[in-house]
Amino acid sequence: MEQKPLSAGEQKIQEYVKRIEDGEPEESITQGLPASFVSGIKDGLEAAKEVREQKEKKEIAKIKNELGIVSNENQAEQAERYPLVADLVEQACQGKKQAVVDLYKNLFDHINESESRKKIIASLFQSVYNKYRIAEYPTDLNEEQVWNKYLASTNVGVNNKKPEWMYRGVFQGRGIEAVTRGSFNVNVTPELIDALDGLITSGKIKANYKFGQPGTPASPTERHDSISIYFLEQPSEQALQELAAVISPYVRGDNLLGKKVSDGFFMSEIGSVESEHIETFVERFKVKDIAFAEAVKEYTSPQPGRGNSLKMSEAQFYAIKDVAKAFGYNISYNKDAGFELV
Repeated sequence: MEQKPLSAGEQKIQEYVKRIEDGEPEESITQGLPASFVSGIKDGLEAAKEVREQKEKKEIAKIKNELGIVSNENQAEQAERYPLVADLVEQACQGKKQAVVDLYKNLFDHINESESRKKIIASLFQSVYNKYRIAEYPTDLNEEQVWNKYLASTNVGVNNKKPEWMYRGVFQGRGIEAVTRGSFNVNVTPELIDALDGLITSGKIKANYKFGQPGTPASPTERHDSISIYFLEQPSEQALQELAAVISPYVRGDNLLGKKVSDGFFMSEIGSVESEHIETFVERFKVKDIAFAEAVKEYTSPQPGRGNSLKMSEAQFYAIKDVAKAFGYNISYNKDAGFELV
């Protein structure tokens, strides 16, 4: 619609408003003017003030956005839209330094922006993984002696070529993989090691197991799964129950992944995750959420010097599954069929 031209009186009022805005005293300008002019000037000043404030608000919003500062209203909106993600963020922030808390909060506030979304997803993967794997059990003053004693013990085969780990039991040739695995949340004692060695030497189970070196991240006091056992043949139900009875006196808790056999003893549900399945999963996920897919690829990429294939441990799978659920995605894995994404 074409704007109606201003009358001579309206033009004069605008002139007066402009002079006052530029610094001339309002009283000196309005003195002696008709009441209608004075009223018009006041209305003009109010309108000019409103325009100025709106402009200032826009400038402040722009600066906040550039600095990564988001309004409380936006924070509440994000928490309402992603309540499960907000819960994971709160858990991740517990006990952390303020700088880490601020980083998480800022990423969450910008969760709809691709880069922030990818970063917070990757951070939550690691946070959930740590919850499953890292622990702080009381230190065993004898653990160093136990480690050294059994490094020298040859009741069963011993392999400590992998840094921070001692493997004990039956070992097959190169290329022969375990058919399934289990985890124990136990105190690692000489009595327990002797009992596990006994089950292996008696032929009741065909397996090897590992526990970590004291003073390292693999130490039994630093992990919920203090012992992992790798079966070279599918164990019978009787063998599993014998194992459960053997570890029973040493159980610390049930913070383990997989299917529960007994207190402190869980068996793997998904087995090894095939690299080809991870790659296919990442490509399929890009259609739904490219930031999430890129975070998965980054999280499962090997460290330099360890090949190019994507790798995913069982704990990583559960971490990814939990974070995906918080974002509204359900994933499962089968060694034959690969990943299913809903």
